[in-house]
Amino acid sequence: MRSLVRNGKVLHIGLKRAAPGLSGVRTPYTGHIVQRGYSCFARDPEAELIPTCRELGSAFVPYSPLWPGVLSGRFQSTDDLAENDFRRLSPRFQGDNLKANMRIVAKLEEIAAEE
Repeated sequence: MRSLVRNGKVLHIGLKRAAPGLSGVRTPYTGHIVQRGYSCFARDPEAELIPTCRELGSAFVPYSPLWPGVLSGRFQSTDDLAENDFRRLSPRFQGDNLKANMRIVAKLEEIAAEE
C-alpha cells in the first residue's frame, strides 16, 4: 500500500478499528484516515486514538455515532429488532445492560428537549 501511495495510485488509506500503537495508526499509514466506533456510549477513542490522529495529521472518522440505533429512539427493547439483527446477540442490548442504556437515552432525550 505504501508504494501505491508513493506512486500516486492511491490518495488515502482508510483504517478501520486501528489502534494508536505501532501496529495500528503510527506506521506505515501516517496521515491517512482512521475509522472507529465513537459515540457518547463508546468514548474510548478520546484517550489515545484521537490525540494520536491529531499528532500525525490523520483524519478520524467515527462510525456508529448513534450507537447502533439506540440514540435514534427506534427501539426500546430487543423485541423491536428483527430476528436476525446482530444487536440481539450483543451484551449491550440484553437484560440489565439494555435497561441501563435506555435510562441513559432517556436522560439524553430530556437534555435535548431542554436545549
